Amino acid sequence: MVHVSLPRTLGALLAMSWLGTPFGCGGGITPPVPEATAVARLAGSVEVAWYDTAGKKPQGPNTAGLTDGRLVQIRLNALADASALESLPDLRRLNLDGAALSGPLPCKTLQHLSISGSPGFNPSWLAGCTSLESLELVRSDLATLDGFPALAGLQRLHLGHNPITSLAGLPALPELTHLTVVGSKLDSMTSLRPQPKLANIVAPGLVETPATETAATEAPSPFGRNEVLGIDIPPPPNPWVDAVTESKGSTSGLTTQCTVVPLGNFKLTCDFGVERLSGMVPLKVHIGTTHKQPGVMATLSVQKGTARLYMPYFGKYQYVEATPGNPVEVQGILGKAWRSAAKLGMYQVVVQAMDGDAEGRIGGGGAGVLGAGDLQGLLRQ
Repeated sequence: MVHVSLPRTLGALLAMSWLGTPFGCGGGITPPVPEATAVARLAGSVEVAWYDTAGKKPQGPNTAGLTDGRLVQIRLNALADASALESLPDLRRLNLDGAALSGPLPCKTLQHLSISGSPGFNPSWLAGCTSLESLELVRSDLATLDGFPALAGLQRLHLGHNPITSLAGLPALPELTHLTVVGSKLDSMTSLRPQPKLANIVAPGLVETPATETAATEAPSPFGRNEVLGIDIPPPPNPWVDAVTESKGSTSGLTTQCTVVPLGNFKLTCDFGVERLSGMVPLKVHIGTTHKQPGVMATLSVQKGTARLYMPYFGKYQYVEATPGNPVEVQGILGKAWRSAAKLGMYQVVVQAMDGDAEGRIGGGGAGVLGAGDLQGLLRQ
């Protein structure tokens, strides 16, 4: 089995990498006047560091990121005038940490919203966030989800570290795939109404399986029987997609070190180092010529942000997501398309930063190539 470890320490070398980042305006960027005026209204008296999202992000609790001269993301720990959001038509990402809110949020353009430490927050204030794809509402003394709006495009919902006792107020969310309730006061998942696409629930200590999870595992499998191997191919244990379409992405501090032993049992160890990951990036793994159908093991962890790893599985791609302190592991199967030595590993594993940049260090792993018998064993694990 070939191990590609994207690892447990995605972060070991990064623990101090931020120390070289200066505070301030992100390299002397002069923001457009309308955007600067709106941000000044939002932030009140706190100083905001402006930066270009194509460069290095400044440290500090209050930042504003420009892409091609357009303000696309803001992080604040104070919110003086929420109505100023209406003056930012290109804003896609907003992080509020410790910012007090007292009413509806003008958030029509937002795709990603993170609210932390806002006691007394009322979920009904999100009714205008009709474009949201991901929402974090944590550490805000949220005891009920009554009034939670039916956000048609919401895919990821994090409600961690709130004194929630029931999920009954959560409406049917047609695109929801990920739900996190870490640190809640729930003692059961039975209050969760059916969510047609929900495939990943993070709820430590809650062992009851909601009806939505059963529905997801009973979905028709696109894999079926492999007559060449003589085995039935089950669906992967993780969420999967038909294909991975590469989107714009970048890395900084990327290093790759692979050691290949081509003779005998064929062994490979790869170590990837990534200081900062933005968007989606394929990691190349050149393992040389093999006529086997090898299995792959990978682990992924991050120090900051959320990173997703796409792993091939009989022509499809399953994926897992890592957050700080929560590493993930995934097994994959290389298909026939990867038997060419010239192409093997070109897009073998793909990593993606999900909510802003991810930081850490990827590393370590090792093993050998599988034959058909070993492949059956891997699938049964």
